[in-house]
Amino acid sequence: MRHDNQRKEAFRWTWERQKPALLALLALNNLNSDSMQDDTFRDAGVVAYEVLQNADCLAQPLKDFLYPELLRLFDELQNDTTESVRREGIGFRFDQLGDSRPGVGVKADGLPDILWVGIDGGTVTLNDSDKPLEVSPFYLARYPVTWAQYRLFLDAENGCRNPQWWKGKGQHQQDPHPAMGLR
Repeated sequence: MRHDNQRKEAFRWTWERQKPALLALLALNNLNSDSMQDDTFRDAGVVAYEVLQNADCLAQPLKDFLYPELLRLFDELQNDTTESVRREGIGFRFDQLGDSRPGVGVKADGLPDILWVGIDGGTVTLNDSDKPLEVSPFYLARYPVTWAQYRLFLDAENGCRNPQWWKGKGQHQQDPHPAMGLR
């Protein structure tokens, strides 16, 4: 079974081939995608796939073959068992494809588009301690800060150059010194 899955993956098209094929199939079937919107990727190819799927225009083998690479990668990110190295690879691939997911870019008003997720408070025990800690509810960005978002902080008048951000941080936070501790 594992060998069959590896063979299927080896012959699967990448998004650069899938997207034009999906858009062509949409046109050949005289279907309109104007009324549909993809909230995950804001991508015409993903919308085309969803319209074709809803119109029942694709046989199952073709559905499987043309299942958008963007959605397959997104499915992997939703899986808690996906390892961090693979997640990083998925992030690089999204970047190559022009990542349009909410939460990874810059909004029209010039502010970072951060997708916040509420985390419930509770009691946790850290690995290096046997003493439980009480944690208040908080918000965490669904995705790591991107370079486009970080660049806004670097370039903003009240951003990186504002001394308030560096109070108590020592003198190594100046231009000629290496940028350290950014993670």
